[in-house]
Amino acid sequence: KDGIFAVLSWLSILAAKNKDTAPGSKLVGVREVALEHWRTYGRNFFSRYDYEEVSSEDAAKVMDTVRAVVAASPKIALELSQLKQLTGREQPTVIT
Repeated sequence: KDGIFAVLSWLSILAAKNKDTAPGSKLVGVREVALEHWRTYGRNFFSRYDYEEVSSEDAAKVMDTVRAVVAASPKIALELSQLKQLTGREQPTVIT
């Protein structure tokens, strides 16, 4: 089911990007949308890991470790320090 939603999402994005394009003109494609996004926000990725049946204590230990790694890395800390100016948010979104 996820594949069809990805296709529908891209069709929606492309329809919005091309809504004012004159008939016969070159349409904005996925490549142009991706390059524009990267110029504005940089290259990014999303990775999802689902861990089921993990105790709250063990999950808290994992998150503490992630926070420690982020805090110890100057590059990551710099990127997070710019998060507010780029997104208006103080912290990245972590969905648990």
